[in-house]
Amino acid sequence: MWPDNLFLPMMSPQIFSLDMDLASLAGIMTSIPGIDVTVGRVQAMTLDNPRFHVKAGQPVDILILRLNSIIPTVIIGTEAIQAWKNPLAEMAQGIAASAELLNVIKEFMNVPATADAPHYWLPSFASQPLIASELGFGVGNVTENTLSAFLDGLALGASGVEVTSRLTMDGKIALIHNATASNGLVVTESAFAQLPHGTVELADYLDTVPRPHGLNIMMANNEPWTGEPNYDPLQRVAEVVVRRVVAAGRANDTLLSAFNIQTVAKAAKLCRSPKYGPAGCGLRTAWLAMSSHDMRDLGVPPAYAPQMNSSQYLDQLEKYGLDAFNPEATLVDAALLEGARKRGVQLFVWWNGVNTKSVETPAEMQRLADCGITGFITPQVAMGIEAQRQKAPKRGATACDRPAEL
Repeated sequence: MWPDNLFLPMMSPQIFSLDMDLASLAGIMTSIPGIDVTVGRVQAMTLDNPRFHVKAGQPVDILILRLNSIIPTVIIGTEAIQAWKNPLAEMAQGIAASAELLNVIKEFMNVPATADAPHYWLPSFASQPLIASELGFGVGNVTENTLSAFLDGLALGASGVEVTSRLTMDGKIALIHNATASNGLVVTESAFAQLPHGTVELADYLDTVPRPHGLNIMMANNEPWTGEPNYDPLQRVAEVVVRRVVAAGRANDTLLSAFNIQTVAKAAKLCRSPKYGPAGCGLRTAWLAMSSHDMRDLGVPPAYAPQMNSSQYLDQLEKYGLDAFNPEATLVDAALLEGARKRGVQLFVWWNGVNTKSVETPAEMQRLADCGITGFITPQVAMGIEAQRQKAPKRGATACDRPAEL
């Protein structure tokens, strides 16, 4: 991308194998309305360049910003400074005030654009699928639900972080996946201080995952047939989480979910309370579901693992006034995708790893991205981002039904 007629008496600064002349570069650039700036996006592969400590074979996504101005690159001397200071100020002001340019940059950085997305979990089409790091994981991270895991997931490019929350005996919210902590204590029967050192409380999560990143808080209050102790029919975990998230000013960043539909229905009902006004509290709610086949593989009695079709799942969401559905991957077919689209339901898919049919693969993530899935909840952050980058919109049973081998 260096002009052919420019010779430099130094080692080559080339770090990419891509060869692009000025005409080719102009062909990929698009204008930003209202300012004299064009942008383009290109993917390139690195080559070895010891001088700049670059190794070959690394794919890089490049956002090119070009200022198409007559203002000189170098301004020297009092007279030149006086002549160009106002044009420079006007150019800088226009760039800083451009919402269109800001959204281009946010999309490139995997942060949802705000122009048409008032809530993180209502992304623009260009930002889909969102990538939420499951339990804070990025691949290679071995400690779930920790502050370092949250930051590692975001560093890999996730735009949100999913966690599991449980209510403690003293009214705190502990971020622990299992009902029993690693020290053998049942979370709901323990004060927060009794839990293992390093256990994260909800407040730390809210502080550590900054705006504009999304928060997905799974509220654990599973029924007795799951084998977990201390089911709470009053759904108090929902009361505490809703109150805390709203008080922290993070409602518009947050999706609350639960396997127990009564728990997340309680959160949705609380959010519609008159005290929050006609628009509600701002939170969005989702029902988590696993396929009946996988539930039975995990030992769930058949009576509690009924087979349901896509319409039946969506009917349950409508019945309880929920906004989104978080289906385990084997539930996602063309009928669910089309039904959710027609009903205005967002779909955030996840994989349970119980069997080889519920494991992330590049092909399956790409199929779901192409077919309009709203987001991925996954530790495979890089794989999800690649599917988002390569997205080629499709619809219909032929393209979007789950392949038979899966």
